[in-house]
Order: sequence, then C-alpha cells, then structure tokens
Amino acid sequence: MKLAFLLSIAALAVAAPTIHKREKAFDWDYENDKIHGVNLGGWFLLEPYITPSLFDAFEPGEIPVDDYHYHQFLGKDEAKRRLEHHWDTWYQESDFEEMANAGINTVRIPIGYWAYGLLPDDPYVQGQDFYLERALGWARNHGINAWIDLHGVPGSQNGGTSSGKRGSYESSDEFRESLGYQRYENVALTLTVLQKIFDKYGGPEFEDVISGIQFMNEPLGPASDMTFLKNFYTWAYGNMRFMNGISYNNVILSDAFQEEASYWDDFMTLEQGYWDVVLDHHHYRWRTPEDLAMSIDEHMEVACENGRQHMNEYHWNVVGEWSGAMTDCARWLNGVGHGSRWTGEFNNPEKIGTCEPYTQVDQWTDEHRKNLRRFIEGQIDAYSTASGWLFWNWKTENAIEWSMSDLIKEGVFPQPFDDRQFPPQCVF
Repeated sequence: MKLAFLLSIAALAVAAPTIHKREKAFDWDYENDKIHGVNLGGWFLLEPYITPSLFDAFEPGEIPVDDYHYHQFLGKDEAKRRLEHHWDTWYQESDFEEMANAGINTVRIPIGYWAYGLLPDDPYVQGQDFYLERALGWARNHGINAWIDLHGVPGSQNGGTSSGKRGSYESSDEFRESLGYQRYENVALTLTVLQKIFDKYGGPEFEDVISGIQFMNEPLGPASDMTFLKNFYTWAYGNMRFMNGISYNNVILSDAFQEEASYWDDFMTLEQGYWDVVLDHHHYRWRTPEDLAMSIDEHMEVACENGRQHMNEYHWNVVGEWSGAMTDCARWLNGVGHGSRWTGEFNNPEKIGTCEPYTQVDQWTDEHRKNLRRFIEGQIDAYSTASGWLFWNWKTENAIEWSMSDLIKEGVFPQPFDDRQFPPQCVF
C-alpha cells in the first residue's frame, strides 16, 4: 500500500457502475439535499447506557464495563447465546418503518472490527454481519439509506466504551502510547476488516442502499499522531476505491475532534484526485462541567456557531452524532461504575443538581420540555447549514435524552422535522 501508488491511480477515469434495484444510494446529492438521519447504536457494539439490561444481568461488582469484558466474563458460548438474541430482537423491520414514517432518510449503523476479524487473544464472538445484512434489507424496503460505521477498531482509537474496550480519556504521553490502534499489527487488522466491508458492501449489490462507509469512528485526535491518521485515511481510501474493483461509494471521515473546522480543508480534496469525501462531526454538550453549567441560550449559541463554521468548510460535512442531552444524567453514560458530573459524582467537585427531573418523564417541568424542544429545534437548524445530521440514537431502554423515538412520542422532537414552536435561533 504505497501512498504514491494510491494517489496516482486515484486520478484515473473510470466507468460508472450499473444501477441496481433502486437508484444508487451513493448518488445522494450532499450539495443540495439534507440528511435527516439517526444512529442505531448499541446493537452490534454494546454501550451500557443504551441497553443497561444486558449488563444488569450480572451480579453487582461483576458488571462488565464494555463489550470486550462482556464477552470475556461470559465466555464465547454464553456470550453468543445472549448476543444473538439481542442482535435478532433489538431492532426489527417495524423500527425501520417507524423511522421512515418519522422522516428519516439515512441510518448510521455502528459495528465493531471483531465482526470481521480477531486478534489472537480477543474474547469476541462473531455473527453480527448476518443481522447487519438483514438490517440493510429492511432499510431498502422502506427507502432509507445506510452508512456502515466501523465504530471500534483493534487497540481502541479513543479509549472509550464506544470503541469496544474502555481505557481512559487523557492527553498524556503515556495515554498516547496506549492508544493501540496506531500499532502496526492493529493497523493491518483494521485495513483487513475494512477490506472485507468494502468487498461486500462497497459494490453493486448494495449500491442502492449504502450511501457511505466510515473508516473509523471518533479517533481521538488530540492523543493521536495525526500524520499517521491522515496516512491511514489515505490507505483505506485507496483500498476502497481500487483494491478489488472500483467502489464509487461515499467515504466518511471522522474529524478526529479537531477544533478548527478548516483543519481538513486541504486534505483529500477533489483537486488532489479524491472524490466523494464527507467529513463527520460530532457535537455533544455534556462532556465537561463547563458544558453542563451553560444556560439554554449559551447552548444554542454554541450550536449556532458550529453551524456557521460548517457552512464554510471545503468538504461536504454532516453532524453524524448529536443528542438532546444537556446533562450527563443517563445511567452509565460516563461508563459503568461512574456517576454523573451533574450530581458531583464524577470528575466534578461541585454538584449542579439532581438527575430525576431530567431522566424521569413524569418529573419533567414545563420549562424543561420547552428547553429540550428549543435545543433540538436549534440544533436541527444549525446542523442543516451543511449536508445534514444524524441524531444519536433511535432508541434506548431508558436514556430518553438520547432516544429520538421517545422524544418524538413526548412531542419534543419536531414532527415533521421542520415544524417549529420557537422562532429561528441562529443567524447565518
């Protein structure tokens, strides 16, 4: 995989693939059409705050903190039994019908590397791909496009639960060295896994439903070697486009938490021989005590400023994750064993308040309902300045600020998406 070779063949003219089944999903017009999407997190890669019942099945003191330790504790036979039931039941075709009726045109489906390849000592079981393919059929049936998102890579790209194996969130030299996704053996496996995804889902059979393939979710840029990450993106791009036939599908790149919206403007450009590259931004307002202390007006100003920046980026860009959360009160949002900053129980010495008025719908005040509706309306407007948005998540067991389906039922997520109870909150 020589970089110069990949760049040279990227400039070659190639013939368009044959249209299959319905119009090509990857022909989505990111310039003029808007993605109104949602994530299907917690399905093929477990996150305890999305489906806590899977983790509550363990004895207190033995609750695994992530997907890796869930497998390790149970062993492969029992893990496979429990997880196959989860994969088979957590989402059904009726969910896709509800999404389509709500106005969703795109789903982002996270999956871990272990569905397609394993390290020698990995405890994971496989079989997720069968259910992923079934989900793509349901999406096709209801006119919904899909992104396949490699959400967890070997060695962990961020140290978070969402990568499959939890570590820590630090920017120290020691932590940088512990981000194992940059090690040779892990890079090799990641590229092998991506190639399996490209070979199956990047070609004509699924071109009518898959509108993008994301190489990696949320690599932690501040703790990564960004030269390495850019090289990795370039290698993966070349493999996707040219390794085993030509794939025209859209390439989705995480912004790696780079604060400057213009950071990626001169990387993988059309002028450099790359095409159909989409940048993925994630915006959350609960990760720090400073975020949590903000008023609704301050939250909205941050969202509006994000929208203004996205308008001026070189690449097509989408806000691929955002939520209604203005607290970190969802149980295990900060990880199994961690409380919330809101209550002063996790990385925040000063208690802001109690969580029940935000996690229990029957305790919502009229003011909170209004603020939640306003927050969601404003974010939709802000993130529609570029190519659109995908909310995280379609459903959870009880973390309502993260569940679009529940927020719709409560009347705080607009239906249709352009319905407004508040005047425009952003000036663009």
